[in-house]
Amino acid sequence: MAERKIGRYFGAGFLGAVLLLAAYLFFPNPFVSSVILEDSPREAPIVVDSANQCKSETVYVTAMQVGYSDFEIVDERCSALQRELVDAAGEGNVERVRQLLRDGANVNSPGWPTIGGNGLVPAWSRAIWSKQTDVVKLLLDNGVDVNSSFSCCIDHSSMLMVAIAARDIDTAKLLIARGADLSFVGDFGWGVMDLAENSENREIQAFALAACNSDPGCRVRTRARRIGYSIGFLEKF
Repeated sequence: MAERKIGRYFGAGFLGAVLLLAAYLFFPNPFVSSVILEDSPREAPIVVDSANQCKSETVYVTAMQVGYSDFEIVDERCSALQRELVDAAGEGNVERVRQLLRDGANVNSPGWPTIGGNGLVPAWSRAIWSKQTDVVKLLLDNGVDVNSSFSCCIDHSSMLMVAIAARDIDTAKLLIARGADLSFVGDFGWGVMDLAENSENREIQAFALAACNSDPGCRVRTRARRIGYSIGFLEKF
């Protein structure tokens, strides 16, 4: 009789624990404010003659830069266009970016910045680090995937991760409104929400947490990762 009672208590306790875990994973936190995402008007993509456009996801180098990549293409014209695109993006020169796109620069190929560059970088990365939201919007409107990512120096970050690291709340809001993946985790194990939860910018932290709370996929994955960290299953950076 006593064993049956213990069994029932154990079963009820186990079921209760499972229900609590399910509630933690799947239900939104009622104490977290919801977010209102407002996407800015989108521009029609700039029309470019395909014969003049540099290729997408291509490493263009000058003759002096040969040996930088196993997949490089020596092309002085496209190398210059991509370099100027990255420079203009970092400067926030929207009209110059538009002109470069008309001339054939490709938003999805990197460039080597004239100043302060250790290698090839995407124009969107330069724009976000410089907090040039209008340029980021223009790049998105012309074909940059909102979930684009970039690897460099033992780091793999999505556009949203770069915005959070740069403490650029306006760009972060734009990217989330455009559908940026809040559950993104880079190749080295660090994810969007890891970065947001450790951000010193309280506005970005609160906004990202609220957006994640409203996103079922992000909510479940983020809370599951927290459990993994707490029990030592995942290593916290």
